[in-house]
Amino acid sequence: MEIEVAMTYAEFFEGNRLFNLNSTTSRRLCFYLIWYGFPILVVLFSLLTIFLWLGAQRFDIAVVVNFLVSVYFLWARFAYTRRLRKLYERQAKNMVGKMTLTPTGLRFERKNGTANVDYTWSGIERWLERPEMFLAFPGPVSFVRIPKDKLSSAEQDEVRGWLSSAVKAS
Repeated sequence: MEIEVAMTYAEFFEGNRLFNLNSTTSRRLCFYLIWYGFPILVVLFSLLTIFLWLGAQRFDIAVVVNFLVSVYFLWARFAYTRRLRKLYERQAKNMVGKMTLTPTGLRFERKNGTANVDYTWSGIERWLERPEMFLAFPGPVSFVRIPKDKLSSAEQDEVRGWLSSAVKAS
């Protein structure tokens, strides 16, 4: 079966989020730290800044340093999504193409003709199923998104069967 695929930023972001959460331990830890840890650190350092300022009633070095640390963690948290958007904008033209799904594997041909990718189902390490997509992980540093909206219910069952028989589900 052949489907035309293109990935929006929201789909790219969700794929990256799932990829980070289901990849290596260090990648998962970094994602949790950026997504949840940094906002907590912003609140803690902001409170510390307020308490230090209330205690000293002046802006001394401790107040300024704690304020700057809280600003840094706030910036770093939002810089992640900004960097992801820039990455998407650079790669968006490479995410449009034709995907061919067969009992042996999948092939993705870029519309701009710069590259083709072939994976056998047995060459994929893990996969996830979400209501809007199948997400296949051929290795620890990449993922392939198979959109469900382009597949009929029978085709989705067929792809699910191929993935289930050759790859362990996450």
